[in-house]
Amino acid sequence: ERILDDPDILTWCNGVVSLNAGDFLKAVADVAQRADFENYELLRPVLHALKAKYPVYFEEERKRERADKEIKS
Repeated sequence: ERILDDPDILTWCNGVVSLNAGDFLKAVADVAQRADFENYELLRPVLHALKAKYPVYFEEERKRERADKEIKS
């Protein structure tokens, strides 16, 4: 599995970037988006733990995605 196959994590990573989270979270999100299959599998538990610890990035990105979708409709 890669990040593209894990939409909630992809949304969280996009939120980390768009909401200008701290350098550590941005670095983790960047690495996750670049990881190949083998390395993504190593990162996956960390990403889920960070998403649980910092849910605001997922929630706010999901709101932004919904608003963008409404604008396009």
